[in-house]
Amino acid sequence: MDDDVRRTLLDVEFRSLLGRRLDCVRAPLRCDPSQFALEGSEYHDEVSRLVAGRRRDGIVATAGDLEIRSLSFDSLTETSARAEVCLVDSVVLVDVSGDVDVILDDSIRGEVSMWTMHATEQGWRIGSKEVEEWSMDETVCEV
Repeated sequence: MDDDVRRTLLDVEFRSLLGRRLDCVRAPLRCDPSQFALEGSEYHDEVSRLVAGRRRDGIVATAGDLEIRSLSFDSLTETSARAEVCLVDSVVLVDVSGDVDVILDDSIRGEVSMWTMHATEQGWRIGSKEVEEWSMDETVCEV
């Protein structure tokens, strides 16, 4: 398969995996990190701990998004890929455990990060994420 075609397919796949991760934040009670994270990876463990804490504390995302501003693959094989991503996170976290919902975090965060993806029998999964640079706004992703 041509590298340009592979990059295009992986771009679509990465966006889908990130969408599944956002679904997890929106509905942690129905979340299965194995749907987007590589089982046994540190990333899977990190997301699993995050989801468990959100379940325990009654925290969900009610608005906002994870917007990919740029995505470029610098390394790819048939079974793995590495991408640099500039992402703006505007997800609003809300504590819904009490009588009144309380907004916990409605900040915007931008980050440049390196992600790895791995092909599995179930499809592509995210294996790791390393944040290289971030800002408490979206300036880190401005061109």
